[in-house]
Amino acid sequence: MDYKTKYKMLLQIRDISTYYESIKDDISKSYKLSSIQATILIDIYNNGNMVKITDICKRLHKKTNSISPLIDRLIIDGYIIKEKSEKDKRITYVSLTKKAIDVTNNVLQDLFDYILPLYDKFSEQELLDISKHLDKITSIII
Repeated sequence: MDYKTKYKMLLQIRDISTYYESIKDDISKSYKLSSIQATILIDIYNNGNMVKITDICKRLHKKTNSISPLIDRLIIDGYIIKEKSEKDKRITYVSLTKKAIDVTNNVLQDLFDYILPLYDKFSEQELLDISKHLDKITSIII
């Protein structure tokens, strides 16, 4: 594949990411959350109860010193509970409160309501092919 095609693909990925982030920004604001706060809540929601902060940072490709203040704000606002590991005090876990679960469900539903109709433009086979390729990309970068 030539450079021009690879560059075009890079721009397409950027455009899709920017589009998704713009929608998530608008939806997050309606719940009085920043986009990154909503992303943190969604990450915890998708990865079970008692998630390590370091694992959140890895999945979001962020440093702990940029995520920790956001988590502290979410704790103050009643969305997250933080606990130290009993076995290793250096490890900190976070979990969602009932309030956070409800808000995260609403944010996800709003995202789905906005984005899922776009999938109607594709056949089932096209969606399966896209998903397969996205799985491959994700496995490479994470």
